Amino acid sequence: METTVTNMQNNAKKILILGVTASGKSALAFGLAKTINAEIISVDSMKVYRRMDIGTAKPPAEKQKLISYHLIDVVEPSESFSVDKFLDLTEKTVSDIQGRGKPVVAVGGTA
Repeated sequence: METTVTNMQNNAKKILILGVTASGKSALAFGLAKTINAEIISVDSMKVYRRMDIGTAKPPAEKQKLISYHLIDVVEPSESFSVDKFLDLTEKTVSDIQGRGKPVVAVGGTA
């Protein structure tokens, strides 16, 4: 496993973790990001909204202090927000993270 993680750290640019609700995606993403010094992008449709904390399982503040999270709490619920805007933000965020030489772990999904 150590060799695999080392290879991922040296070679991985983007890792995508998807799955059904409550399947452990967030915990896996956090552990992986911590191991390979990556930053996490949330690709969850509800975590982008500010003050929508109940039922969204946003990462707690203590985890957000250890790992950089992106695309959480970026839009007011009253704002118009589309897939197109989300994709633009995601592309910019991926570019910024990779510009710092770090891998990207994207996590989300519901069923």
